Amino acid sequence: MRSHAAVGARLLLVDWWMDSTRTQPPAAPIMSGEFLLMSGEAQTYSEDEADDWLTETGWRKVERRQLAGPGSVIIAEAT
Repeated sequence: MRSHAAVGARLLLVDWWMDSTRTQPPAAPIMSGEFLLMSGEAQTYSEDEADDWLTETGWRKVERRQLAGPGSVIIAEAT
């Protein structure tokens, strides 16, 4: 995606981003456990991991905003 985005383009990543302890928001690990039980697959991601991915792929995190409920959006900008 980055190779097709102009410098300054915005990327919005919406998920139940977890904190570095993987305990917040409380609904995220519960939901991950439910996915694991139902499908045999589950994965949770922390905001720190997303920050690393963004840096590695040519994006700069601008901010993270809380959405209604446990979800949040990470706003990044192409560098």
